[in-house]
Amino acid sequence: MIRTLAGVYHDLTTMDEDPSKRKTDGEVTTFFAKLAPHMKAPIDENGAWRAIGVFMDSGMAPQASQGDVRKLTTEITKWADKPPTWLS
Repeated sequence: MIRTLAGVYHDLTTMDEDPSKRKTDGEVTTFFAKLAPHMKAPIDENGAWRAIGVFMDSGMAPQASQGDVRKLTTEITKWADKPPTWLS
């Protein structure tokens, strides 16, 4: 999960071609603070994290393959601008 959050931070602060659309450190910190209450393990069997499809059956951590890390990173990065209802 640490690799995923590092990727989210990177994507939010550097990836947009328009620098004015990039997030600041403070904005990313605020976003991560919103995520914090939802970062417990194991994840809920019927919860939003499970629906992404990259978590192990135990619900303790996401799969470690590069494709799964990228998928999870991309999904969480989208939430910064369009948060799911449970995160708003």
